This record gives sequence, C-alpha cells and structure tokens, in this order.
Amino acid sequence: MCQENLKINKLFNLTVLILLICALFQPAVGQDFQRVQKSEKIKGRVFAAINSLTSGAGVGPKFQTFIFEEIEPKKSNDKMRFLRIVYEYFHHNNRLDSSFYDYQVFYEVKLIRKVSCDQKLSEFAYEQNGDSNPPTSILNILPGANKELLSEDHVLPCYVLSELNYKKLAI
Repeated sequence: MCQENLKINKLFNLTVLILLICALFQPAVGQDFQRVQKSEKIKGRVFAAINSLTSGAGVGPKFQTFIFEEIEPKKSNDKMRFLRIVYEYFHHNNRLDSSFYDYQVFYEVKLIRKVSCDQKLSEFAYEQNGDSNPPTSILNILPGANKELLSEDHVLPCYVLSELNYKKLAI
C-alpha cells in the first residue's frame, strides 16, 4: 500500500514538473508567433486585378489576388512600389466586389507579410487552360493605371489581407 502511494506521488510530481516546464516556455512561443504575424498598415490603391478562375474550394478560406500600388513606402526612398496582395475571406458576402477595383480610390490596408508567395508577375499573371493551349493572361490593369510602370520580371513582395481589413481613405 505504501509502495503504491509512493508511485502515485512520484507520478503526480512528474506531471506537475512537466506542466511547469510547458508553462514556462508557452509565453516565449506565443510571443514568437505574434512577432511573425505582425501586421503593417499600408496606404495606396489597387493597380490591377488578377482574374483567376479559381478562388479556393471546400470549407476553408477563399482568395482573390490583386496588385496594390503602395504610395510613399516607408521602407524605401521610392515614391511608390507594387505589392502582390492575396485577399483571404471566408464568407461569400465579404468577397471584393467590382467597386473595390477602382484606381482612383485610395485605401489603407492592414497586411501580413508572406515571403513564401513572393513571385514575378509573369509567374502569377497567367493561367494554363489545358495541356495544349497557351497560357491565358488573367492580369487586368485598371483604367487610369500606367501599365508601363509594371514589369513582368519584377518580383512582387506578397502580403495577405484578411477579411475586411481595409478602409477607404478620403484623399
């Protein structure tokens, strides 16, 4: 009987020790996750839509992609830079409608950097329709935007825009 109590006591102490160790490391892991997921507020306007035939399937998020012209970037001396933005939404009623794609309208967007989807424009502005057909351009530069500013060989930094994390600016 005494031997069983001793085993139970040791098991209890070991469990408490494991929980304490987990509790000590948990804030560090949480802080690291927050650091990676830090969002940036960026001002600019939609330069082009990417009219993909696919937007996601199943019960997970759906996606819309567009090119955003950032005005006066904080990280460079340039007057503007182009970003690839992947808008992620879950509810169909939060899909970006045609009024969003207006070159004259300025927005403030809250974005999360996603280095893994950085690509040249030429890599995501076309879709393959069957094996024998040539790729189809799905890039739609908005009226008023100067298409000469955008090069197909330029790598665009990629950001994710979560559902409804944008607002129109009065400029």
